[in-house]
Amino acid sequence: MPSKLVTLVLRKNKFRLGIQTALGSCYQLQKLDISLNGFVGPFLSSWLSLPSIKYLDIAGNKLTGLLYKNMTCNSELAFVNLSSNLLSGDFPTCLKRDSNSRVVLYSGNCLVNEDQKQHPSYLCHNEALAVRIPPPSEEKHRRT
Repeated sequence: MPSKLVTLVLRKNKFRLGIQTALGSCYQLQKLDISLNGFVGPFLSSWLSLPSIKYLDIAGNKLTGLLYKNMTCNSELAFVNLSSNLLSGDFPTCLKRDSNSRVVLYSGNCLVNEDQKQHPSYLCHNEALAVRIPPPSEEKHRRT
């Protein structure tokens, strides 16, 4: 990854693999949007605290990871969308809205004690990810 990367937008593609950990060392990165893909693997909590990050959108992937209340975030983050992934744990205190100017979205994960709609925690465990439920059309063909 180029160390001078400022913006990376891969929104709404069909990427399915993991994300390079090198993104965590792009210190000039201000905008990261990998939303609406099928990325799998761990969510790198270091993205929240990159020195220049202001916009982070990872919504609509299958990123996993455990969040903690005491995680650190860049205070300049204006927009964070963690929605519709497989994140679990506690919602970081640093992401709680301290002003009306910050937008934080995180529904559709398995976080505890939060107001945005969450899935039951068992849906975000690695064992649950290993099970593939066939779509109704496949199930129908197996019976005949």
